[in-house]
Amino acid sequence: MLKKIIAAMFITALSATNVLAADTTGDVWLNKSVLTVDQNEYLDERENLKLCFRFDDFNTNAIGNSGLFFEKSSDIYILLTGAEWGEEMENCKLGNYATVEDVDGSYLHLKLRTSGYLDDFNFELPIYCHVNSLGEIRADIDGAITDSVLIANSTNGDVNISLGRKDMGTSGTLKPLTITDSSTVHYNKGDEIRLELDNNFIFTDTPVLKGEGKFADTCEFTIDEDNPGIAYIVFTSDTPDTNGKLVVENMEVSRPSGRPYKVASLKLYFESGAIDISRSFPVAYYVEDTSRETTTEVTTEATTSSERNINIQIGSNYYTVNGVNFEMDSPAMIRGGYTYLPLRAAANAAGIDNSNITYYSADKAAYISSEDTEIIITADNDIMYVNGSAVVMDAPAVIVNNRMYLPMRSLAEALDAKSIDFDNITKVVTINL
Repeated sequence: MLKKIIAAMFITALSATNVLAADTTGDVWLNKSVLTVDQNEYLDERENLKLCFRFDDFNTNAIGNSGLFFEKSSDIYILLTGAEWGEEMENCKLGNYATVEDVDGSYLHLKLRTSGYLDDFNFELPIYCHVNSLGEIRADIDGAITDSVLIANSTNGDVNISLGRKDMGTSGTLKPLTITDSSTVHYNKGDEIRLELDNNFIFTDTPVLKGEGKFADTCEFTIDEDNPGIAYIVFTSDTPDTNGKLVVENMEVSRPSGRPYKVASLKLYFESGAIDISRSFPVAYYVEDTSRETTTEVTTEATTSSERNINIQIGSNYYTVNGVNFEMDSPAMIRGGYTYLPLRAAANAAGIDNSNITYYSADKAAYISSEDTEIIITADNDIMYVNGSAVVMDAPAVIVNNRMYLPMRSLAEALDAKSIDFDNITKVVTINL
């Protein structure tokens, strides 16, 4: 009898103090992609950043009840690294789920307002914070949920990459690769920038590295022993907190099969925190007679200096250049309030030959080259790269009926158009180059 009384008192005590809340788990995530921000930037409602909290994993086998009783007034502590909370956090409205108890520099204290047997309990916490250091900006969460969420990557400069292209046979020397990093974000010992040739090309010799600033005497070039189509720029030591420039010269490559190809590309892969230099560049176009080797920057049809007046009508399979009609296999269209032009036809109209337009279906990426401009576009992405620099488009590139389309104004501006116009009555796009 005494044992039964003690057992009953123990179960009653558990229910009264809600200690079963310790079995509650959940998730925290950011509502959008991680931002790359400038050092000393202030993040507020313009970025619309929110931490999303979800409590949805309950122990249904807990002692004393078939579901889990969640304790009211449970605490959540959030510590920012690399940033401090803004004063707006003190007045955040989190509905009936939680309140902001205290804000002190990098610390934020939340208290849950709800108790009971919960299922799919969630809320969103807006983020207002001052970025005060370089690198990762993180929210480390402890209490009713334990997690760590990357909010943003902070930098104080840009990384620009340039790599020319040339006519070449099945072997030769690529144009120099130049990486210019104006930030003071450092690279760590052991970090690797991966270089990958396609079309069965391989690296045949170790090139020359010329480094300045953070890249001076801090990296080396190695070719993969198992796959010579892949090479690495390996950092042999931590780099100093300065800007820098790295030039890779005399990259000797060859295609062992000796068979013709259309275009060869070099892909770079590296992403760490605020540093992202993952790009792809067309580097060689096939010519049978390598003795006439010249750069496509000089020989492409698009180098003509004559003015071009281009007219493209929405829905039509024809366009005109200086009054002359040309046929295209996919018409211009209006989508989501934006005028979209078929990429290949618009580039042809601008004087860019098809040999300087390449589409890689695996990457859903297109590469366009003219006299002094290289453009890289990826489908479903509103960022294009013009001469290695990221440019935000009006809307993402799209693929319709196996054809890539770009927003009219973004493409025209990338091609240095003198003027761009759209007639709402005739539905005619006019571009002057």
